[in-house]
Amino acid sequence: MTDLARNDRTGERGGDARRPRVLVAAHSGCQGGAELCLDVLLSGTQPDAYELDVRFACDGPMVDRCRRGGRPTSVEPWAWWLGFEPSWWYRRNLWGKGWLRVLRYAALIRRRGFDLVYSNSSVIFEPALAARLARVPHVWHVHEILHPAYWPRRLAPLPAVARRLTRWSRRVIFESHAARRVCEPFIDIAKTRVIHNPLRFTADDVECSAVRDKAAALRSALGLAPRDVMVLWLGRFSPRKDPLLLVRATALLAQRQDLPPTVPVFLGEGPLRSDLAAALGDRGRIGEFEPDVRPWLAACDVLALTSRQESFGLVLAEAAAFGKPVVA
Repeated sequence: MTDLARNDRTGERGGDARRPRVLVAAHSGCQGGAELCLDVLLSGTQPDAYELDVRFACDGPMVDRCRRGGRPTSVEPWAWWLGFEPSWWYRRNLWGKGWLRVLRYAALIRRRGFDLVYSNSSVIFEPALAARLARVPHVWHVHEILHPAYWPRRLAPLPAVARRLTRWSRRVIFESHAARRVCEPFIDIAKTRVIHNPLRFTADDVECSAVRDKAAALRSALGLAPRDVMVLWLGRFSPRKDPLLLVRATALLAQRQDLPPTVPVFLGEGPLRSDLAAALGDRGRIGEFEPDVRPWLAACDVLALTSRQESFGLVLAEAAAFGKPVVA
């Protein structure tokens, strides 16, 4: 992305080279895997290296987080072409306003002199189309497995979506080889790169005494005995992530008299929260989404990943960094 954004344009004063201007389009302001990867990317971008303008598809915690970082941030209701919820508002936003939004952003890209447009997810398409109309390079970051089994609601057949990834972009970034492999029959491989998601912490955090102290305090606050096995679950409470599978598994483990007590701890948010609470009862704990997972990973004994599909699974790498066993 660095090479694509840099150019030979000069600033208005004295011919000094200006910072490349990048329009960043995010599919959601909620907290999730792709959104947190974007947060790591933005946090690691030096302010004196790029001039960023971030547009989220909806309001949420990540919008506030971006604004606190001092970056120009706004909300633009990008229409999704994958995974959308059919409704009158969606149809009006897509068919009534979508084409106008594409034309408006193509004009804005030219007027503001953006050098690059970056989309953080394949579920939105308008920024890519606007960049194409404005003749500005576009980078698509694919955090999803584009397989029909996982996207029952879509505006176009997935092969058509995949073809447009490289047709409308100068570069397409996949977060895993598995995600790219699904699209390989339909895309220009030469335009693609596989870049794995970064950890949200450094190697020093793993051995940090403050993190260890917080971990001990967490186990105490959760009422865990030294013998209890804390099984940590991180993510969105959604059917694809299937947190209820862990509830059923721990119920079976509870029948084993030769095993220590297993206590599942769920951290996240999502539509299955009430179902999860009802199924779990008093056999575990449910908490809110935690941006800082370091003390929780240090506190747990095992990490569980129950997803029916993942394109990367960042929490697996983060658990491994803390030396925690994983059940997936």
